[in-house]
Amino acid sequence: MAGMPIYDLFGGKSREAAAVYVVPGGENLKEYKENIHRLIEQGFRCFKINGADRFFSDS
Repeated sequence: MAGMPIYDLFGGKSREAAAVYVVPGGENLKEYKENIHRLIEQGFRCFKINGADRFFSDS
């Protein structure tokens, strides 16, 4: 009704950006490392590593 974003009704934006994470992915440790370095160059700072235990298991 006011024709403005809701955050303006509450005093304006509270921050310029939100922290997010990215999953680098990779089939092996070398690919994980390469992907993480590439993402760091793009400005990412937080990473979630899924399934890394498969690289270190005894089986």
